[in-house]
Amino acid sequence: RLYACMELRNVEWLQSFESLDRRRKVCLFRAPDVDAMRESLRSAGVPFDRVWAAAQREPDPAAPDGTARVTV
Repeated sequence: RLYACMELRNVEWLQSFESLDRRRKVCLFRAPDVDAMRESLRSAGVPFDRVWAAAQREPDPAAPDGTARVTV
């Protein structure tokens, strides 16, 4: 049911991280905006604590000082 709600709102699941005790999870999605993600979860009846927009940071191998490259 969640994937159908996500598809309607152009949301794509990327990956998830779960704590070893299975009590916490962080899921990464690509979505037009946070409201599209929130509405997908609500429509599917999936509980969640927070949804926020983020930028991807990774080391830039071309930067001599190890500066991070940011992708929004």
